[in-house]
Amino acid sequence: MKKFSFVFCLILFLVACRPSTSQAEAYTLDFQKAPYSFENLSIYTYDDQVEKTLLHKASPQEKKQITYLLSFLKEVGPEEALASTPDEETLLLEFTGKDGPAQLFLYDDKPLLEDNLYHYTFYKDKETRVFTSDKDLIAFIRRVIGKEIRSSYSDCQGHWANKYIAQVEKKALMPEKDSSQFFPNRPLSRVDLVQSLYNHAKISGLDLEINSPKKFTDVSSEDSYKEALDWAVCHNLVAGYPDGAFHGQDPISREELAQILYQYTDLLGNLHQDKKAKAYQDENDISPWARKAVHVMRLEGYMVGDLNNFFHPQAPISRGEWAKILADL
Repeated sequence: MKKFSFVFCLILFLVACRPSTSQAEAYTLDFQKAPYSFENLSIYTYDDQVEKTLLHKASPQEKKQITYLLSFLKEVGPEEALASTPDEETLLLEFTGKDGPAQLFLYDDKPLLEDNLYHYTFYKDKETRVFTSDKDLIAFIRRVIGKEIRSSYSDCQGHWANKYIAQVEKKALMPEKDSSQFFPNRPLSRVDLVQSLYNHAKISGLDLEINSPKKFTDVSSEDSYKEALDWAVCHNLVAGYPDGAFHGQDPISREELAQILYQYTDLLGNLHQDKKAKAYQDENDISPWARKAVHVMRLEGYMVGDLNNFFHPQAPISRGEWAKILADL
């Protein structure tokens, strides 16, 4: 009996000394002006529509990783807040802590041209705080929680444009050359450009009427892209060459694409900015007819130069680069 009592008391002692698991571990977002402590973190991902919102409860390991990623945020003035509509890139982080609930809305993963930063909004107690970061937190956090946007193409895994290619693939915007490969580093052809723009116009509700289709010496009525080409010509997006041919397999140069995008975004209803854009290092290499379009596309965030501020106007645009632009339209 004494032995049983001793064992029973020992068990009670060990249970009493065991750390409590009911108390949630606290995490702190190290914001410069006012840190925020939280225990629970839920992440909402938007896929297709807001109605299909998925709820993800972050694990302790995920909370640590996400807290570390958010430490790169830098607070800026509320006047720099941007309005945006949730899309399949959007993440909504909901925190719960002793200081009450809070939300961090990662609404746009495309950095602004002027500062090359990503902008995010934090809500707490009806107050809004705006943060910037040079990190694409949407992509990082999606990777942490296992909801990374990926294409099904075997040659795009690990490619920088993978998530954009996945969006283009989901909407069937670009014609496939091979069901298993996308060829993201190949130059974009004139044919694939007009077909993908036509596909985008369809889902965007644009006018698809074709008046007086132009004949090209190298295009027949049986070609699969004939309708898309007729539409693009009708809306002054592309034209032929002096020899009367379209040369559909030729690559599109960056300055040519800038001019076409200028015209197409005009069809989409964009109010093009007329303020002066920062000049490129190779500004003099840009053809005079394309210079305005190149500057406007820079201001609107569709096409930018490299890290050394060169635009490379005559260089071809790759299929991966075009997928990113197409996903941003």
